[in-house]
Amino acid sequence: MATPAAGAAHSRTGFSLRAGAVDVTPSRPGPLAGYEARRGAVSTGTNDPLHATLVVLGDEAERMAWLALDAIAVPAELARRLRDAVREGLADPDVFVVAAASHTHSAPRGWVGSIHPGHSGSIESDDVDELIGKVRALAADLAKTEPESVAGTWGSGNAVGLGANRLTPGGPHDDGVGVLALRSVATGALRAIVFDAAVHPTVYGAVNLRWSADWPGVARRVVSAAARAVNESAGQDDGAAVVLFLQGAAGDVSARFTRRGADSREVARLGTIAAAAVIETIAHDGHELNGPMRRLSRVIELARRPLPSIEVAERELAQAAADHAELADMPPLDPRVRLSQSRVDGALVQRGLVAAAPDDVIRFPISVLAIGDVAWVHVPVELFTSIGGRIRSGSPFPVTRVVGYADDYLGYMVDEAAFEAGTYEALSSYFLPDAADRLVDEVRQMMKEIR
Repeated sequence: MATPAAGAAHSRTGFSLRAGAVDVTPSRPGPLAGYEARRGAVSTGTNDPLHATLVVLGDEAERMAWLALDAIAVPAELARRLRDAVREGLADPDVFVVAAASHTHSAPRGWVGSIHPGHSGSIESDDVDELIGKVRALAADLAKTEPESVAGTWGSGNAVGLGANRLTPGGPHDDGVGVLALRSVATGALRAIVFDAAVHPTVYGAVNLRWSADWPGVARRVVSAAARAVNESAGQDDGAAVVLFLQGAAGDVSARFTRRGADSREVARLGTIAAAAVIETIAHDGHELNGPMRRLSRVIELARRPLPSIEVAERELAQAAADHAELADMPPLDPRVRLSQSRVDGALVQRGLVAAAPDDVIRFPISVLAIGDVAWVHVPVELFTSIGGRIRSGSPFPVTRVVGYADDYLGYMVDEAAFEAGTYEALSSYFLPDAADRLVDEVRQMMKEIR
């Protein structure tokens, strides 16, 4: 368990920054992760490149990093290897690293294998080795450069129309976009931008067989281009800023009810909505973050929910399939069809859970990073909006952002309404809704300890 640094001094002269990104698109075809309906179909090309983005920040007492990957998830072993690669490349064994996935459903299955009982797929060691090598090389390249002194500002905006509650039109979701902007102390040029939003990157559906970062990839490119233009217009011809995306509490939020299609044009439209919120936030500067930086990580143990018998699981699957068959004449992009299909998928995963007989106790890593009065909470699940809201509302920090899909993948953590409705997310979850109570209490305690 990591502990927060004691007595860290305020840093008003800036933080040290190293930041970069690397194209990690696989060099060979392979199955795509995210949709069982693909049935293992192999990729046919690339819509847009997959990236690993690394932002390393330090002050007088602390060094910490975000490594964000265009992937469906970062299961525990992959997360460990990614963190090790960053530390090895930086030649800094003590830097604290959070590895987080964007959750795009158009990334390699070979990186992660079967991320959950009931899902198909196996890890392809050559693909993973290629990924790890690229991340290590990125970190090594950054280590060859002198860290730059940067000043941080924080702001938030709203990306209205990007996503919505995917289970109930008009249900709870969070349009908020959090933005950390890091500018050169010497020149004022934008050097790195870290932003978060909570919407599944699932504009491309199961029929897509081309690698893609989905809407977050577009958002990063648009923000990067805007940052380059801002720097050049201000007389700082220093190139584009590195843009890193963190996926939020998106367990029940997607573009299911907001998208107008499932093609590259729609990916571009929604990515631009997200980028516009980031750009507008940066234009208003936000407020300065003066430190200190601190962090705390912990692994808690949560009880696995009681599972039905295999006979009950089979009956629930048969019923879900029969209900879905009644919608056969409806357009495939109709949200009701997708919701019905998701219930079939959930029943399949639940049957897989029953067959796998997972441990009764689930190890659950949590980390909190803080800069000044802004805290980022990282959890290894697809967290429902209401649970993310509880974490924020009980936080001792003026600003708290919740990041999912980090440092492991443990499926969904749902609220009571979803559990009672028997949604895909609830059927596939390891946890009962009351596991969220333990999580919220633990996170609040951790934030108090570093506040």
